[in-house]
Formats: sequence, structure tokens, C-alpha cells
Amino acid sequence: VWKITNAESIEFQDLGPSQVRENCVKVKLLSASLSVSDKMAFEGSLSSIEYPIVPGRCGAGIVSEVDPTVKNFKRGDRVYLSSKVACNECYFCRTGRRSECSHLQTYGKDVDGVLSDFAIVPVETMYNLPDRVSDKEAVFIEHVALAINTINTLKVGKGDHFAIVGSSAL
Repeated sequence: VWKITNAESIEFQDLGPSQVRENCVKVKLLSASLSVSDKMAFEGSLSSIEYPIVPGRCGAGIVSEVDPTVKNFKRGDRVYLSSKVACNECYFCRTGRRSECSHLQTYGKDVDGVLSDFAIVPVETMYNLPDRVSDKEAVFIEHVALAINTINTLKVGKGDHFAIVGSSAL
């Protein structure tokens, strides 16, 4: 696994085999994306970072091991790993609004990311990938979803004109 150990310092560390936890699966990563947060963590300009940390915001891979409590994924499934991890305990999580979690964490920023050979991840952060989406394309799912959500929120229709002002990390 690659770990940012301190500002301007990254090392490869062999952590040995890891065991699947309850309600989690082990995924063999085939592709992963880095984010602006990963860059800032490496540069030392992300004040909230706690070193060492594994970078990698989201990824795609193949399920290699499944906890017996997991029913909706099996060994060999191709999956997308979302960038966010909810606590599953706050009011929002308990009422089915995990995206509004009071303690939402981001891979590679708040918890170890997915820039590794294997990752143990909660099933709530995974989605099955259709065959028509390649592993390399899958790491852009979050970006495409944000663009679609923006268009839907603005109620932009065919033939409408609009301007995008400003910039974002995504």
C-alpha cells in the first residue's frame, strides 16, 4: 500500500494480508483516482490530515473476499468504490439519508484511501459495475454524477444557455 507518511513523503509499505470485517468486503483494486485532497495531503497544505494516510478517493475493482453477513455482493463482482463513508449511526444515516451524514468521511482525507492492491471496504460504499463501464472510466463516476445533479438542479433543458462561473476541485 502507498502511504503519505508526512508532507512531501510517500512510501510503499507491505502490510501483509488483511482480514474482512463485518459488513465489509475485500476488493482487489484495478484502478483508483487521486484527488486535490491527496495532492494537498502530500504537499502538507491540508490542515485536517492525520499522517500516515493512504491516498485514493475512489476506485474500481473485483470483490475477492466477502464477509458472511454480506448478501448483495459475491466474489468476482466488479464494483465501484464511492469516495464517502457514512457513520451509519447519526440521525441522517438512521433515516436513510446517508449522504447527509453528520460524520461523513472521505477516502484519502479522513480515512485511508484506496490506492492499494487490496482494500477492505463497507458494502454501503460499493456499487456493482455494468460490463459497459470500464475500470478506468469507473473512477469518474462521482464527477459525472455531480455534473448530472447540477444540470437537474438547475433544470437546464435542451437549447437553454447558461454560464459556469468560478471553479472547483472537481
